[in-house]
Amino acid sequence: MIRYPRVALLLFCFAITVRAQQPLSGSSVQVPTIKVETRVVVVDVVVTDKQGQAIPGLRKNSFQITEDGAPQTISSFEEHQGAAATEIKLPPMPPNVFTNFPTTRSADSVNILLLDLLNTQPQNQAFVRLQLAKYLTEVQPGTRLAVFALGSQLRLVRGFTTDFSGLSAALDDKNLGGNPEESRVPSQSLQATENLIVHQMRNSQAAPSAIAAVEQYQSDQAGAMAFSRTDLTLQAFQQLARYLSGIPARKNLIWFSDNFPISFFPDSRMKVLRNQERVQKTSDQLTAAQVAIYPVSALGVLGDPTFDVSKLAGTREQLEARLSSNQIAMETIAEETGGRAFYNTNALNDAVRDAVNTGSHYYTLAYSPANSKNDGKFRRIQVRLPDDGYKLSYRHGYYADRPLPESASEEATEDPLMPLIGLGMPNFDQILYKVQVAPKNPQPAPNAPRAGTNTELKPPFTRYDVVFAVALPDIAMGADSAGVRHGHIEVMLIAFDHDGNILNIVKKRSKLAMEPKVYTATQAVGMQVREEIDVPPGEVYLRTGIYDLNSGNCGTVGVPLNVTQIGKK
Repeated sequence: MIRYPRVALLLFCFAITVRAQQPLSGSSVQVPTIKVETRVVVVDVVVTDKQGQAIPGLRKNSFQITEDGAPQTISSFEEHQGAAATEIKLPPMPPNVFTNFPTTRSADSVNILLLDLLNTQPQNQAFVRLQLAKYLTEVQPGTRLAVFALGSQLRLVRGFTTDFSGLSAALDDKNLGGNPEESRVPSQSLQATENLIVHQMRNSQAAPSAIAAVEQYQSDQAGAMAFSRTDLTLQAFQQLARYLSGIPARKNLIWFSDNFPISFFPDSRMKVLRNQERVQKTSDQLTAAQVAIYPVSALGVLGDPTFDVSKLAGTREQLEARLSSNQIAMETIAEETGGRAFYNTNALNDAVRDAVNTGSHYYTLAYSPANSKNDGKFRRIQVRLPDDGYKLSYRHGYYADRPLPESASEEATEDPLMPLIGLGMPNFDQILYKVQVAPKNPQPAPNAPRAGTNTELKPPFTRYDVVFAVALPDIAMGADSAGVRHGHIEVMLIAFDHDGNILNIVKKRSKLAMEPKVYTATQAVGMQVREEIDVPPGEVYLRTGIYDLNSGNCGTVGVPLNVTQIGKK
């Protein structure tokens, strides 16, 4: 993990009547590069014996750490023994005010269960869900878990909790995305059909050029599908990293899947199916968020690897080769991130228990690299102990990224906030804020221009005032030679109906410029931003979000609305 100091922040005041005096304009402002002079690399190390039991009581001088073979000086050292999370009691919120301020002080580690529907066949998805339900009946009291499902998009099934009652119903909720769905992994029957087509063409002595054309088409289709799965999987891991980044603890991500199509480090034993820049970005975010991945094979729980291959596509050798390739992928991902792979086992619930237990006992080492260059190259980390009988699991490297060019945010072809603010996504807290959402008073005339992109919205509708109070230290604002602070943010509102359909969107990017006195005064109350949005009557869920285009950090808050009732007040 690469950690930069973050200012400790008390929950800031929320005073709707107080307006910060910073300009929010669309005018061109030169945004200075934010320079960080010192990099601190943080490495979590799990140490176990030959039986897989955690080794406690090791000292700082027991560890040796190198970067690209060069010895490094350990600047800080801490042993974690599985301390539990504690609740943080927030003051009562005023009416119609919501916040993404975290309500717990993290444990030494937290655990995330990821049900990968995108890369897993439906029959295996069902088995994973059954095994997960079994584990939750046996989970040790106080274990803190969150559950996500990855289908066509990432969805939060249950946020971090120690209460698992009702989770089975949540997994069956189609809006949460936990119920089985069609996978984008080619099915065995499809592979068998494609093999049969080519076989029949050869038997009928079809022209070699025709056979080659069919094989090329099949290969192109498979490649396009694999590319799409890889792209969606990388995006999901970036979203998870953002969600987890605000928790100052190790995160054990337990990933249930048939296929593991990505690798996060260069020169991997796996074939990377996506461009290196996207892979590197995902790796950086997982590193910064302190995430260790524990891949769990949904194939392994179905039976002995000597199953009847006559019912599946390919020869025994081909099937064994695919299984071996998948296991190599799992081992690679686990090794890269400091986790552990589980396969060839029916006891999936035991695998989860082992991952949770081993991931809660670890040592945190930190050092400032002797090589301070931000050259974008991959730096390999090696940690050693004098006792060769111990097994060490830790992240094996990081990218020493170059600073992003000032125009990077302008050149983005995709809106970075859109995938993070979708229905079913969790509240992100990289940028802390409170938001007040209340009907505008007075309401606009029926023929007034609409607030939002849905210009065809018909009356009756309710216009809402949405006022943000944002924690200013969470916004990257570099100072120019005159001391004026500059920033660049995007604010977005999306209203969804009960079925997840988008009703209206408000999106605005703003350049910020604050004089030193204004910047100091604004920190006390939070930077205030006001937007408006029109929504029709009925049950509406409003997602609000703010994105820092300089740092790439974001904050989001979901707000449930009953527009008919609120509009009548």
